[in-house]
Amino acid sequence: MSFINQPSKTLLICLIFGVLFIHCQSSDEELEDTTTDVEDPIIQLVEESSNDDLSNLPVTANYIKEQSLKGQNPSPYGYVIRRPEGFGQDGERYPILIYLHGSGQRGDSDINPDDINKADTGGGMGSIKNGYWSPQVALPIIAPQCPTGTNWQPESVHAFIQFIIDTYPESINLDRIYLSGFSMGGFGTWNYLDTYGYENSLVAAVVTMAGAGEESGSDVEALKFMPFWLLHGQLDGAVNV
Repeated sequence: MSFINQPSKTLLICLIFGVLFIHCQSSDEELEDTTTDVEDPIIQLVEESSNDDLSNLPVTANYIKEQSLKGQNPSPYGYVIRRPEGFGQDGERYPILIYLHGSGQRGDSDINPDDINKADTGGGMGSIKNGYWSPQVALPIIAPQCPTGTNWQPESVHAFIQFIIDTYPESINLDRIYLSGFSMGGFGTWNYLDTYGYENSLVAAVVTMAGAGEESGSDVEALKFMPFWLLHGQLDGAVNV
């Protein structure tokens, strides 16, 4: 081990700061020479939309639970929907939220019909049941159920969203389809965006909770217009934040 006496240490520090100062000054001069015509790189890619299209929707509503077992509809999944009682009947176009559950809610309702109840937990589904649901306007939550032993597949999720659009053609605001996922559903959301990007995803924004991407070389350019909310707890023991 070697030691540096105090005067030498002070001189060394002065020399280091001197070199850094000269380097930074030189770098600034180079930067000035090369960036005089460059605009501020921080730009807003997406304009904030008005809420005029929400003005006729109810703020609060009684929610009705409906379900369709796997095999009872042409989509890849059975699903549960909790919807405002006017949805599909009052002639208004609503935003919708598609919720992809975690691994613990997988089930096979085509074999065991009671399995579909697993999809009716967590996320917004649980919030509605427990009286915590208070969005800006009333909107349906639709939770497909991933079969046991499988993960969310992008092509199947896309087919399901298209099925919901086709099922409620006069009741969905196509500019306000939102996708959310928890844990395995968060992974499913990222995989979905990795496959379809922004333009072909059918969704306007996404929210993931305790999920992550698989770093499969996503085309970030294809997602630059996609608004995100990413929520993750630092103490998550299953998925590293």
